[in-house]
Amino acid sequence: MSFPPPPGTAQTVSPAHPLAPAVCTIVAGGTPGWQIALIAIAAALIAATAAVLPDRARTGRHRVPRPR
Repeated sequence: MSFPPPPGTAQTVSPAHPLAPAVCTIVAGGTPGWQIALIAIAAALIAATAAVLPDRARTGRHRVPRPR
C-alpha cells in the first residue's frame, strides 16, 4: 500500500516502461574454434584435390616424342 508523499516534497516519477522487455536468446554459444579450424582444413583439402586431379589427368595424356 502506497501513501501519497507529504506536501512540499518531490513527486516520484513512474518508469517510462513499467514492464521489463522480454529477452529472447537467438544464438547460444556459436561455433567453437576447433570446428571452424576443422571446416577450414577440410575445405582446403577439397580445393587442393579438385585442383590437382584434373591437372594430373591432363598431363598424363601428353605424349613424349621419342628421339630418333
